[in-house]
Amino acid sequence: MRVGRAFRRETDLWATAWQQVETSLEQIDGARDADDPHRRKVEVLLRVAGVVERRRAVADPEGALSAPVVDALPQQYWDVETEKMLAVDGWDPALRAWRVPGTDELELAVAQLRVTLSNDDEPKVTLHDEVRLPRPRSIFTRSPGKGQPPALLVLPAYPGVGSAPIVGPSGRNVDVAADPKGGDHGRSGDRVSLFCQARRRDATMSGVPFLSLGDADEEPDEPPEAVVAWGTLCARRRSAPRNDVKLTIAPSSPPPATGGLVTAATTVLDGLRTGILTPFTAAPALASIAAQARAVAAALPGDGEVLTEAAAELKELGCRTFLPDSVADAAAALRGSAAAWTALADAADDVRLKSSADSRRAMADAIEAVAAAGEPELLATPVESGPLRADLDDATAARIGYPDGTLRQLRLLEATFASSWRGRVRWFADRHRLLLDGLAARFRAPSVLGVRALVNGGDTGLLYTGLTVGEDATVGSDTLTTAQPASLVPSLSELEPGTVGIVTGERPAAAVIVGLDRRADRLALVTTPLRVSTTPGPPGSPGIVAAGSTISSVATALADTELRLGEAAAGPHADGPVHEAVGLWSRLCLVYGRGVIDAEIRGSAALRTVPEPSTVPLQAMPLHGSVPAFATSLVLARLRPELWTGTPAGRVPLIARPGELLLLRGRAAPDPDTGTPGPMVQGVVEVDSVVRATASLVDRMDTSAAAILASDPAALPGPDAGSCLVCGPQEDVAVVVLRRSWLATALVGEVTLRRDFPGFDVPSLATGRLLPLDFLAEVTSRSSAELAGPPDVDRAEEFAAALEVFRGWTRHALE
Repeated sequence: MRVGRAFRRETDLWATAWQQVETSLEQIDGARDADDPHRRKVEVLLRVAGVVERRRAVADPEGALSAPVVDALPQQYWDVETEKMLAVDGWDPALRAWRVPGTDELELAVAQLRVTLSNDDEPKVTLHDEVRLPRPRSIFTRSPGKGQPPALLVLPAYPGVGSAPIVGPSGRNVDVAADPKGGDHGRSGDRVSLFCQARRRDATMSGVPFLSLGDADEEPDEPPEAVVAWGTLCARRRSAPRNDVKLTIAPSSPPPATGGLVTAATTVLDGLRTGILTPFTAAPALASIAAQARAVAAALPGDGEVLTEAAAELKELGCRTFLPDSVADAAAALRGSAAAWTALADAADDVRLKSSADSRRAMADAIEAVAAAGEPELLATPVESGPLRADLDDATAARIGYPDGTLRQLRLLEATFASSWRGRVRWFADRHRLLLDGLAARFRAPSVLGVRALVNGGDTGLLYTGLTVGEDATVGSDTLTTAQPASLVPSLSELEPGTVGIVTGERPAAAVIVGLDRRADRLALVTTPLRVSTTPGPPGSPGIVAAGSTISSVATALADTELRLGEAAAGPHADGPVHEAVGLWSRLCLVYGRGVIDAEIRGSAALRTVPEPSTVPLQAMPLHGSVPAFATSLVLARLRPELWTGTPAGRVPLIARPGELLLLRGRAAPDPDTGTPGPMVQGVVEVDSVVRATASLVDRMDTSAAAILASDPAALPGPDAGSCLVCGPQEDVAVVVLRRSWLATALVGEVTLRRDFPGFDVPSLATGRLLPLDFLAEVTSRSSAELAGPPDVDRAEEFAAALEVFRGWTRHALE
């Protein structure tokens, strides 16, 4: 069993290697689950902070900061000097310094500082002022769970909208120390970053005595907080000297207001009343006031919606008890002030066009209405001084705290896995090319040779002659005890799993040998479940291989008629080899694919393979009805004439042969809540026997666990008719008795029985997992379409059956 042992060891190695991948991903998922509540809370609070700053920018643009980054970096900014929208690098420290700290700052706080290691005379580490944001790497398309669509796994999973993370496709280096204004707010870089270079150095050295720069005899001071609090950084940015103010916004947003509209409108109106301004000279200012007032009014409903959703989420996520109510009150205030701003815009346009006393009076009333509306405390107070700060400080600290913040742990795990992924893929690809693929072909060769010999006659590949059965073996037994001594086990090292031995005698059989064992002092052959005819009557005992039977390597060819009917020409007592030929062939097709197995059986000599029972492929006949989970039988009515043979008095259904595996494909039940059609599912059933019956006989059978199917839906029973078929009482019906069903999902509607086995790739069989197709395409150098099998079909239950068969062949290889 040299090839069998080598193949089993290789598959075990693949299973271990893939288990390491899954373990790493489970660790990442666990870290993401731990970070997710804090992430959601931070993002909700930052969206509220963005509304606050947009509202403050209307009244006091120079005192406002730009809205924080949540899931997208700004690509343009409004330059107050040129009054134009200009392109911008969202990571530019000069612009970050005027922005409310957002998710971008959290990413920078947990990123790794760039270092340079030089080794001239002695090793030296140089710390840079930049951190490295590694590029997002596509891992593979992952299915998160049953019924969920596959999704491309990208690590690190930075914030972003759709497939556009805030970190570009190539990653980047970002400065976390340089202060764009040259100021020093207690620590270099503390206006730029939550975790600047100096703080990183101190955090790394704290607690390491020999790295301390102070006197060894001095008592060490209490180490400061490693990471700057969110509110502290925001306050430092707002209090910085302001020579120019740049408000970053999204590309589709209008330019922000650049002055106090109420003050500007009052000034213009007073100028018209006193005559300082004429209608002509005031027209540009009035047009600007109207445009800005409309922009404010247009933004209010959207901002109000943001606050309304945030209030509901904050109640769910948990925060200071008063905060959700404050946010909800602010949302109501925004909705109420939209009309006042629209009235101001209309009044400014009216004054510009008419400049009458009535229009000026209406504008004055509109200005008073806007001023009277005011702003709730949440919107009138800087975010770092208002009710948002405490919760934002707590949530951000939980994510980026040094050294065990949840986001810090998550990004470390993601970056580590992503950086090693290409090496893992190369390992799998090289092992597949150099070892696994070739071993798999050599491993299945004895089974293919056995089927070829059973069908065409000839040598099965059993190298040892003179073996005989030492004691009776019953049908379904997985061990043949021989008459030879157990001392022969070491000398049978060339025997490979899958080798077929022909057991002669009154009840012949074909034994598929998968291992060797000892029974007392006798050699025992471990086999797949033995198939022996159980037909009553002589010769021999039904279902028993008698002691003294010879185990030969020479098979007599089976005729096409025998293979199509599943019946031996010599009589029912000799059906065992026929059933094993069909059963082993269907199992090989299930595991490796029918196209592969039939081609290998035929070989270069174009030999025969196992034929279809009928001239019409089974899958060409759609059936209607329902199939319960783990059905025990299939009742098939209104079959096509090509699926019957024999005389009218003795018709025989040509559906399947005993021992054969068939695919059963159909749609699962619709979702009970949404009514969405269920997925297309494909499972496997094993046939025990196929018999002809009549509709009246079926009515008297217990069909509670049976599938009632018909090619014509009109023949199906009504919802209250039980199993009563709507057809003549003497109409022929085929009953397929199942030995086993792997189909755990109930099917409804149209179903098909099939023999078009697509098979499975060897890496999936080796690891025991349905591996991602894009990963397999790289490893096997085959197309995803070729590896996928039938499109839009859930093959998980089919794979479970194939894996059970495959492991049954390899289970004893190491014994």
